[in-house]
Amino acid sequence: MRNNNLVLSRETLLTQVWEAHDQVASGNNLNNTISILRKAFSSLGEVDLGRLKSLLEQKNIPCNVPATVLYYDSKSVAPNTLGLVRASYFYYCPQAEMATGKVQCENYYEHWAQ
Repeated sequence: MRNNNLVLSRETLLTQVWEAHDQVASGNNLNNTISILRKAFSSLGEVDLGRLKSLLEQKNIPCNVPATVLYYDSKSVAPNTLGLVRASYFYYCPQAEMATGKVQCENYYEHWAQ
């Protein structure tokens, strides 16, 4: 979240995301990851946002400020997989905290059998 709203070069992404975490950096890895992210973002809809809001309210976290919401659901990203487990991840990051560099994202993970 340090580079929110900035355009990053492919080289920067490969270096700071893959190599910095001791992973194999390649153009193919980057292309695949971008494809997965695009599919995840395109599947984000009002129902998903409503689900996140209810999760936040259960933990007494206000959900009424401008925020960046990240969502990943394994079923929407890879709908034809034969795995028995489906996973969802939500990340709710208030923009005011992100702007100051004091990022506190609330995250939730759910999994269940299909």
